[in-house]
Amino acid sequence: MSSARSRSIHPDAVDVIIDQWKRELPELASENMALIGRLRRCSILLAPRLDEVFAAHDLSNGAFDVLATLRRAGAPYILTPTELFASLMVTSGTMTTRLQRVQKRGWVERIPNPDDARSMLVKLTAPGVNWWKKSSSNTWTMSGVFWKSCPLRHAVSWMHASPN
Repeated sequence: MSSARSRSIHPDAVDVIIDQWKRELPELASENMALIGRLRRCSILLAPRLDEVFAAHDLSNGAFDVLATLRRAGAPYILTPTELFASLMVTSGTMTTRLQRVQKRGWVERIPNPDDARSMLVKLTAPGVNWWKKSSSNTWTMSGVFWKSCPLRHAVSWMHASPN
């Protein structure tokens, strides 16, 4: 039985994989892969559920991220493109594509930067705020339901309880 399994009340597929590696290559520090395996598994399980929620609101994951990032920036919901792509952890090219798509929908607008005439700011529009409100409540609900069944939840609970 793996050390991860002995700590977990709810063994999952990752526990089985770690046990298999311990049996085949006991010298391998396979438990180090537990968190990565659980993160990957959660991502694989979560992506289609999020896609369904976004599709119901005629959104993509990328568009939702842009709207949510601007919304959580606080009123007046304005950021520089650099602040956006840094917060979203995407490349500037990806950010440009996402901005063009949400701007075409009327959810954001580019406005002159009063502090730098050479640059523009990105502002969440009233329709963008409304679209985000409609889609976000379903996203939060689905996220809560997913988290209750997520294999990573048990690992995170254990990490928070661990004295180390």
